[in-house]
Amino acid sequence: MSSAEQVRRLYEDAEARTASAMESLVGGEAFAELLAMITQNAMAMTKVVSDGLDSVLANLRVAGRGDLARLGRQVARTEDKLERLLQAVEALEAVIVADRGQPQDAAAEPVAGPGVKRVVAATTPTRSPGSTGKAGSTGTAGSTGTAGSTGTAGSSGTAGSARKASAAKKVAARKPAAGDGGPSS
Repeated sequence: MSSAEQVRRLYEDAEARTASAMESLVGGEAFAELLAMITQNAMAMTKVVSDGLDSVLANLRVAGRGDLARLGRQVARTEDKLERLLQAVEALEAVIVADRGQPQDAAAEPVAGPGVKRVVAATTPTRSPGSTGKAGSTGTAGSTGTAGSTGTAGSSGTAGSARKASAAKKVAARKPAAGDGGPSS
């Protein structure tokens, strides 16, 4: 028998003994309990690390996963509400057009409101309102439109809070201050 055959036989014996020992180890009840405990500990460590990182991000005032998930849910709810509002506005516009007896694709005409002139444009089925549409950021009801924050009904427009504040300052300037020609006490 050569030395190569002896090495191969020793290797096969060691492999067979190791295989039987591993099978008895893995097949036992203790190994299953040990595996379950290791898995629980790994999951607990993952949670501790995750909570710690979330805490660090919160202390640094940086948005974490939970904040982003919450924000995503809020955005989805807001989009749903806006979609329902858009559908209601379109339905009301259709009712107004139907009450006037004009077809849907009639030319736009002004609709008078309290200090606000708004144009009801014909709705085109091929385009949906976007950031520059009727209800978009630059449309008639948008942030720069007639009813927006800089429009006639907005905060800096003719009916806005900035205009009311400047009018109140003018009224206050007209009133005489105490001791400035007012009735003496």
